[in-house]
Amino acid sequence: MNTGESSNRKIRPTYKIFQISKIWLTCFLVYLIPSCENPNYTDYEEPKYNKQEEKKVNPDVSDYSIGLPNNHGTCFLNAVFQILAKLYGNVFTGKSALAKAGNKIQTEINSGKKVLIDEMTTFFNLCKSDAGWDLKLGEGGDPTLYFKCLAKHLLFKTPESSYIASCSKCKQAYNLKSDDPFVSIIANSKDPISIDTCFDYVETQLKCTNCDISLNFKVVLKNLPDIIPIRIGKTRQEEHIPVRNYQTLTIKSKWKESDNSDTEYKLVGFIWAGKSKNEWHAKSYIRINNTERWMCYDDERVTEVTKLEVYDLIEKGMAYFLFYQKK
Repeated sequence: MNTGESSNRKIRPTYKIFQISKIWLTCFLVYLIPSCENPNYTDYEEPKYNKQEEKKVNPDVSDYSIGLPNNHGTCFLNAVFQILAKLYGNVFTGKSALAKAGNKIQTEINSGKKVLIDEMTTFFNLCKSDAGWDLKLGEGGDPTLYFKCLAKHLLFKTPESSYIASCSKCKQAYNLKSDDPFVSIIANSKDPISIDTCFDYVETQLKCTNCDISLNFKVVLKNLPDIIPIRIGKTRQEEHIPVRNYQTLTIKSKWKESDNSDTEYKLVGFIWAGKSKNEWHAKSYIRINNTERWMCYDDERVTEVTKLEVYDLIEKGMAYFLFYQKK
């Protein structure tokens, strides 16, 4: 009996050292290689916010510090609204009920006043009514729906684009005019796409009517507004498409209908879309004026983020819309 106890006392310290070493090594690997902890980087886990630890918004960007309340799935509308209010200026003009409701919310944001949840509910219902949606609070929708609706009724300048292709065999020409208020880049795979080249190769499932050969379309712009929104299209909404060479956008002459010169644009915002706790969620990231500083609008939570955080999300495929402004 005494021999057994003595033996246990000899083994226990070694066991403890082994356990401590194992825990230390695991933590070190997670720190060194974050993918070891969660290899599926496109899954989103809602961060645990602590009001005492949450990043504070600097006073010199107070005009950018007001969020919007989420009423059962209005995060998609909130994300689009913040983009319009910050990047497009005072677009909520006119005598319609939709414009008046939007103007009131934007005025409150600019003055630093908290927006009431009933105001966003009213705005949601007006969007729904004008667009003829069969949506209810809690169903959310999609950022594309809200952007299309507001572009139609608020009449801010949007790009007019067409998709042009030619059959490699019979040379039959195809010209598809887009009615969308944005440039839609369709990617059927999860391979990274480059903003520099994606205008030349828009993936579709369309085939030549004569030869049954797949067609590769390129984008041609009829006009060049101050801001160009680019929707990263997906065959399925849950797919994430990593983007490369996205910080600037050069609209080349071959992508224009008449102009022979290149036009430079820079990234000024994007809409993040993904799943949070098995539910769809959206938020917007917006550049502060012409600086390298960015703000994240996650419904009512507004925090300043670094450009490296922004670039990391885009490169991991979390950008649903990219917004570029003419230099």
